[in-house]
Amino acid sequence: MEEKAFSLGEETEQIEFKKSTGELKEAVISMAAILNKHQSGKLYFGVKNNGTVVGQEINDTTLRTISQAIGNHLRPTVYPDIKKQRYGDRTVVLVEFSGTRQPYLAYNIPRIRVADEDLVMEQPVYEEMLRKRDSVSYSWESQKSKYGIADIDQNVFKSYLKKARKVGRISFDNEEPTEVMTKLGLSDDGQLLNAGAALFVDCGINELQMAKFALDERLTFTDIRRFTGSILDLADKAVQYIIDAMDWRVEFDGSLE
Repeated sequence: MEEKAFSLGEETEQIEFKKSTGELKEAVISMAAILNKHQSGKLYFGVKNNGTVVGQEINDTTLRTISQAIGNHLRPTVYPDIKKQRYGDRTVVLVEFSGTRQPYLAYNIPRIRVADEDLVMEQPVYEEMLRKRDSVSYSWESQKSKYGIADIDQNVFKSYLKKARKVGRISFDNEEPTEVMTKLGLSDDGQLLNAGAALFVDCGINELQMAKFALDERLTFTDIRRFTGSILDLADKAVQYIIDAMDWRVEFDGSLE
């Protein structure tokens, strides 16, 4: 019985097909071009240019090889979702990726997507993207996060207001989170910017690792901890960890004290 042929349609400015990982370099180039034009896209290994699914031989190292090629040759770094996907009895590799740090370079060359082609980017376009990326208004901190005002850690928020008023960093008396975030420039239309989320939301944006080492050389540690959360909460955890890690010397001289 003839097996059914699956088709994924045509390539677009955000979808790229590669017959196999033998075209891995070309795939990374396509990713950079798509990111520079649309900030997100999909890439398939095991699919012909016309969309016909032919399948891809996948072993233990296939996904790792793809990940390493992307990590080594695409800048700035992106962290794609790489997974196997089945169509009938054929398996393909799907790479989903996104990024907002344009311009992206593949093998040190910036490219941009036009229809299904990856064209070398013209110098003026490249320079304009660089200016936007380095501008404060386009920085990561100023972009909207997926968190809202309701996600704010209230204990951290109130502690911040108390300390900020004490040292004169803020002068207003309002404690309503929406108003405060607006005054501080940390939200936009009720949505926290990345800076606001990093400061006040218990989420995975920030990570803190701390360790105690047995000697001055950082070779053997006697304790290691890892925390995620808001920056302000992690700062308190760091201070407390240092205090708890201190071994104080005590001498007894015979007196009750």
